[in-house]
Amino acid sequence: MTYRHKRVADEILKIGKGKVTARAFTYGELSEATGGFRAESLLGEGGFGPVYRGRLSIKGTVTEAAVKQLDRNGMQGNREFLVEVLMLRLLAEHPDLVTLLGYCPDGDRRRLVY
Repeated sequence: MTYRHKRVADEILKIGKGKVTARAFTYGELSEATGGFRAESLLGEGGFGPVYRGRLSIKGTVTEAAVKQLDRNGMQGNREFLVEVLMLRLLAEHPDLVTLLGYCPDGDRRRLVY
């Protein structure tokens, strides 16, 4: 993980005061999990960008995941991204929300993993 990624991940943990259990993934890990974000892995496209199917190894177990790519041209900046990650983790037990497994904090390649 680069210094910039670590800094964003550390800020998420600091804001969450230890309550954020989502994992910080590297762009490379998510690219590998989705087969390079290829068209065959595309599940759909929403208001914030495309969503891809992926297979990730989390704590030694292979897990099916949805990887949401956030639109680079969107209005969401670093602070908004941090707040979204924090809120999704704090609301992780809500029955009407998908569980956030992790995130990619790369500013140009931000991703959320569900």
